[in-house]
Parts: sequence; structure tokens; C-alpha cells
Amino acid sequence: MAGLKTTVLLSAKDGERIERLVRIRTMPSPALMLEAVHELVRHGFANLGLARIWCGYFDGNIGSKRVQEKCGFRYRHTAKDVPCAIEGLLRDEHVSCLGREEWEGWRWANPAF
Repeated sequence: MAGLKTTVLLSAKDGERIERLVRIRTMPSPALMLEAVHELVRHGFANLGLARIWCGYFDGNIGSKRVQEKCGFRYRHTAKDVPCAIEGLLRDEHVSCLGREEWEGWRWANPAF
């Protein structure tokens, strides 16, 4: 089986500091992608002390959208004509956000993570 081709870009804005945590490109299964994002979010809040984590996915990438929703991220806005990895190609990017307080509440409601 070829890997699940999904991209999840996590970045965090805490005051004036913006820190990119990771870009995940390919995982062999949606379950592994979900586990990886959960751990990155936990690390961002628990170890780095971030107040908020931002996430984005390109239009049509339903796999990334679902992973973000399952991790507690909520849609915030759409950025039009964002450059993607293919040179010269512009795509719409949907941006989601998860705050520390939302994550703490979500974590208690989902004890498996």
C-alpha cells in the first residue's frame, strides 16, 4: 500500500513568536497520522508552553481536514491563492486553530490521547 499522502502544517503563534513545529507529508495510514499530530500538539502545549497552535490544509485534502478535526482543531479562515509545493501553482488553504484551553478540555473528553 502506498502511503497516505496528506500534509498537515502546524505552526504556533504565541504573542509575537511564531514557531513552526513540523510538516508531515506521508504516513502509511490515517491512524499513524492522527497519532503523530496528537503527539505534536501535546508537545506544543505541554513542553513548549504555547498558547495556540495553527494548522492548515490545501483545498480538496479531505484527509488532512479530518485529522485536524479529530485532533480538536476548528476552522478559522481560508487564504486564497497560496503557493504550494508545485512551483507556480496557487491553491486555497484552509486554516484551523486550537487554543490551549480548548485542547485541555478536548483532552479530558478524549482520554485515549
